[in-house]
This record gives sequence, C-alpha cells and structure tokens, in this order.
Amino acid sequence: MNTNTKYLVTTFAIALGCLASSHAATLAFDNFNSYPIGVSLVGANGGTGFGGAWDSSSPSFGYLSTARNNTSVAASELSYPGYTATVGITTLGGAYANLAGGYGGPSYMEISRSVDVAGAFSAYASGGTVGADGTTLWGSFAYRTTNGSLNLMIKGGAGGQQYFLLPVNSNANSLYVYKINFGASNADTISFFNNPTLSFDPGITPTSTLSGDFSFTTVGFAVNGDTHEGRLDNIAFGNTAGDVVAAVPETSTHALIALGGMTMLFLRRRNASRAW
Repeated sequence: MNTNTKYLVTTFAIALGCLASSHAATLAFDNFNSYPIGVSLVGANGGTGFGGAWDSSSPSFGYLSTARNNTSVAASELSYPGYTATVGITTLGGAYANLAGGYGGPSYMEISRSVDVAGAFSAYASGGTVGADGTTLWGSFAYRTTNGSLNLMIKGGAGGQQYFLLPVNSNANSLYVYKINFGASNADTISFFNNPTLSFDPGITPTSTLSGDFSFTTVGFAVNGDTHEGRLDNIAFGNTAGDVVAAVPETSTHALIALGGMTMLFLRRRNASRAW
C-alpha cells in the first residue's frame, strides 16, 4: 500500500469515526410505529431498552392511533419543529399512544412498562432499580393534552409510585425533557424542561425541579380521571441531553466539515507528490 493510499484510508477511517460518534445513542426508545393501529396498547412490546410489554390499570385504556391516515384529524398529529428521534432517525408523527379515558376506571388511569434494569440501564442499576448514586439519567417524550391533564409516572423504587403533572397544553404539541440526578442516600432531584430548544443546553434553568427518592424500575403515563385524555409519542432515555433530543439532520455538521477538510488535504498532498 503506497503512502497516498494509506493516507486516504486513514482519512476516511477518522471521518467515519466522527460521523459514527455524531449520532446520539438512547438507552431506551419507543415511538409506537411498530404496532398495529387502532388496538389496545396492552401487550405491545416494541421499541428497545425495555424489560416488558406495555400494561394498563384499566381494560381498554390506552390504544394506538395515527393521524397520518386520517386527514380529518391531521392537525392532531404529534410534531415538534426540527425534532428527530435518535433511534432510526424517526421523525415525530405517525403512530402515537392515545390515552383515552371514559371507561369508568379509577381516579388515575395509566399505561406503564418496565425498563431493562440489568441490561440497557445497567450503568444506573442499584439494588435492582435504576438509581445508582452519582449518575444522571435523561429522558424525553412528546405529548399533547386533549382533555384534562396528563402525568409522567415512575414506580418500583423506595419512593413508591410517583406522578409528575405535566403542563396542560390544550391541544398543542409539546416536547418534555427531564433529568434525574441520583444522589447519595436517595437524595435525588428531577428537573423538567418544557419545550426546550433543540440546540439543548444542559445548563439552562429548568422549568421546575423536585427532590426525593426517584429510583424506579417502571415508567408510565397517567390521566387524572376517566374523562381525561392525552397523546404520547417518542419516549426516550439516554445518558445525556443530546441522546434524547436531536435536531435535523442528525449527522453532525462538524463531522461533515472534517470529512471535506481531510479529503482536500489528501488531494493537495497527492498533487504535490505528482509534481515531484
């Protein structure tokens, strides 16, 4: 292999490494697009990073819907400007979970599923739950409230089943990002960021912050009563903010610039060698 060929191989290897590292990596993700439309969410087991299928507190609560195939409700399709999911480069929209009440259920009606504590979340595992001291976990999802209120829910840890009320957005689409800092002796904090910019700065002031024991094995979503409804899409967990939100295109601009620059250097070097 001559010098120029070696240089070209090295150049592209470095560039490809830059491109690969530019893609965010999620610990867990579900965008509901792999499920049949119009059926109950109970038993659906798609996505990645989870330890079990979706379950529900009430029969027939939570089902899969889509606005893409129904022009009369196209305005209800979940979306957020510039957002791209970090797994499969899947944009918001298409299938989503429709959390519809009206079934005469309990005061809180919910869907939930366990996360893969020993696998995808192993770096956060402590005593069989997600919550290792000194770690920070990020999460995000898109939602809209169509009637009443919607809650993020975690359970399975020492703090028991906990609900976090989301801002009521009255048929508007929202992106919700949250960060859990797991502190020593279960002195945890959870910070919420409502509709952040996609050039997310982890140092920005959160919308709200709570303290408590936020270790968990299961994540879910609930409405406050059987007449409340909400929609949900693109549930993600990651090590950093960049793992759970990504602007379009996902490929790093800096990586592309690096590729172009190194290619120019190679051509210049090759032409210079030919001149000799």
